[in-house]
Amino acid sequence: MRTTLFDNGDFAYFADLTPVPAPVGGYCLTISSRLVSSRDSQA
Repeated sequence: MRTTLFDNGDFAYFADLTPVPAPVGGYCLTISSRLVSSRDSQA
């Protein structure tokens, strides 16, 4: 499951929650970011 924590159009933070095999019933929380303007760093 992914949710957006913050998004201003150019920069965004996301949280991903995924189940893990051990411990039983456990989850992994991953926080990531994306900078849209970094797609073309030569511009």
